[in-house]
Amino acid sequence: MSTPITTGLEAYRLVERLRADDFEAARKRHPDLWASVVQKPNEDSAEKAAGALRKANRGLVVVNPAAVHITGWHQPDYDHLWSSLLNTFRPQVAVMDGWQFSRGARLEIALAIAAGLPVTDQRERPMSTEELSDIAASADATINSTHLWSSYAETLPDITG
Repeated sequence: MSTPITTGLEAYRLVERLRADDFEAARKRHPDLWASVVQKPNEDSAEKAAGALRKANRGLVVVNPAAVHITGWHQPDYDHLWSSLLNTFRPQVAVMDGWQFSRGARLEIALAIAAGLPVTDQRERPMSTEELSDIAASADATINSTHLWSSYAETLPDITG
């Protein structure tokens, strides 16, 4: 499953509210607030969604990326892990609500599209590359309305297949 963990729409809203320069500045200056407003709700939402997917798909493995915490790892390490998982096991990828606002989730979806893997929403409805691209473009428009766009835009993977 692909879901926001340390970013997402609430992260944008919080950075705007705090008038911080970027995500990292907001996280460093307000770590407890970031954890309670962004990360913890994202992790809770991911756990709930993973449970629902597991219940609906008895016997299938559901990997919840929000439950993977490895001491000393940084974003490139996780990116490599998810890329390896997608390329090795060639799973179906389920996108959780809000994926389009997460750099990591968008990378996972871009990799899935490039590998020709099936992508569904969290209710297991198949999603086309065009639909995923349209959702990402709509998120880009929302992000563009914040002061973060120029610093964040270049980090968002292309979802055009």
